[in-house]
Amino acid sequence: MNTATCNGFVTSGCAGKFPTAFVGRSPRLVELDARTGLLYVTNHGSADVSTLNTAGCNAEAPAGCAAPVPELNVGSQPNGLAIDELTGTVFVLSLGSGTMSLLEG
Repeated sequence: MNTATCNGFVTSGCAGKFPTAFVGRSPRLVELDARTGLLYVTNHGSADVSTLNTAGCNAEAPAGCAAPVPELNVGSQPNGLAIDELTGTVFVLSLGSGTMSLLEG
């Protein structure tokens, strides 16, 4: 994909529909673990975190985007997300339940 001719403002070079991946309800935050290539998405409305493997779901290789995305249950209204690059631990703060979930990356 040529981002000079296919972007949010110029679409003349876009070959077609952009690949999409379906995640939970009301996605809020996104964080990429560069070490593993996993993309984490907090879903405020469904109280979970979706995980996408960016090796198989990206703009140049979208085949894996159609597969169901694993969702990890966390506290209600997840609204904070951070990854410890040294340990791979994913921290998810949940506003509604006042909890912090620690996920193994």
